[in-house]
Amino acid sequence: MGFGTFFIGYFLLMNLTYYSFTDLIAGLVMLMAVYKLRGINKHFAAAIIPAVMFSVIAAIELVSAVGIAFGTDLSFLLNYTDPARYLCIGFLSERMLMGISVVAKEVDAQSVARHARLTRPFAIAVFALGTVMQFPYIDSFIPTAALNIIAVILTFVIFIQLIVVLFSVYGAYRWICMPEDVNNEKPDTPSRFGFVNQFREHEEEKRREYAEYQAEKLKKKASKKANKKRKK
Repeated sequence: MGFGTFFIGYFLLMNLTYYSFTDLIAGLVMLMAVYKLRGINKHFAAAIIPAVMFSVIAAIELVSAVGIAFGTDLSFLLNYTDPARYLCIGFLSERMLMGISVVAKEVDAQSVARHARLTRPFAIAVFALGTVMQFPYIDSFIPTAALNIIAVILTFVIFIQLIVVLFSVYGAYRWICMPEDVNNEKPDTPSRFGFVNQFREHEEEKRREYAEYQAEKLKKKASKKANKKRKK
């Protein structure tokens, strides 16, 4: 499932200290996830662009970190990769949240849609500020003491923001199921516990709803194409 895969990749972004060594894995995992989700709506498809850019930036970060570890000073590369990194994370987060909001609303997962919609503007603001604060020579405009305080606060806020976005992704994973998950799923053996069986029934209902939604969406597209051909 695309949401579960994205959750794993996005979770790796919470490594705020040694991200140079984990960003490439995170980027490739998230890229694989949004590629799976690209057919759901245009927002997930657009998320492929920042995922690819983030993976390229992460590769440069890794080269820089390895070079520094072996005595070659490539730290100057970080002056360019750090702002771009936060920009890509912000764009990727915004597209994912927008995509989740749209598809959750369509399948009547209102709480998931609302959480994603409310999280989106904060994600844009936080990662935009993170991008600005990573610009080279920012210390020329802001006193060093103030810059240190802002950096500490911003690091904490970014960490919280990552967690909040993860909650939205988990909500999508929990309540929105892809049609292929329905097709590939094997029937579960009934549990001795009633609440487990109720949970499985609830999950199955959500899967059926989304599969029906996808089927209806495909029918509408096919109908529109047929009508256009007739007019021609």
